[in-house]
Amino acid sequence: MNITSVNRPMKRCTMWWGTAIYGDGNYEWFYEPRRRLRMRKEELQIPRCFMNIDPPAGAKRAILQAVRAARPA
Repeated sequence: MNITSVNRPMKRCTMWWGTAIYGDGNYEWFYEPRRRLRMRKEELQIPRCFMNIDPPAGAKRAILQAVRAARPA
């Protein structure tokens, strides 16, 4: 899984979000620290149409590494 973007949360929000590529699909992910990871996959036939899915194997580890790297020091 290749993480293509990581967006930092605003002041009052704790949710991180971004995009990823895995295989031949585009994904959007949403991560709340210590709570949950949600992912959506873009339909290949209908651009900008997303379907909620369970995270693929190894997705959580890749997303956690990207979020930790993007945190301010």
